[in-house]
Amino acid sequence: MGFPSSFPVPIWVVMGTLGTISSILFTVLIYRWVRSGQKFPRSVPYSNYSILGYMFLFASGLICCGIAGPPGYALSSDPNLVSKEWILRASGLSNSLAVLGWAFAVIGQRNTLRKNARLMNKAKRKRIRREEKLESTTV
Repeated sequence: MGFPSSFPVPIWVVMGTLGTISSILFTVLIYRWVRSGQKFPRSVPYSNYSILGYMFLFASGLICCGIAGPPGYALSSDPNLVSKEWILRASGLSNSLAVLGWAFAVIGQRNTLRKNARLMNKAKRKRIRREEKLESTTV
């Protein structure tokens, strides 16, 4: 698959470089995020559903590159290059992955907030018991 003449080569180089950099940064971000949850025994910085949701969103964004560039060529001024069948397939898949991504991200955030609320309530109950114990010993 070659570059169409309607697209300047620097655009392909910039898009390829940015795609590679974003893939590497996303992988490092997910790796560090997952590792941060293992440092403290009671910390809940992430939810597995959130990570899955962000992975779906990232994949959705990468699939959009196939709509504008090869094999869809939606941005091409040459009508012979434009593949409407591929554009419809890729946009449908991209939208489906985006909906899944947002759904999993919301479920993950809800689970994380619930876990944090339970931990806060537990700490609050401990503090109240401690204060009651101190009051009962001083009386």
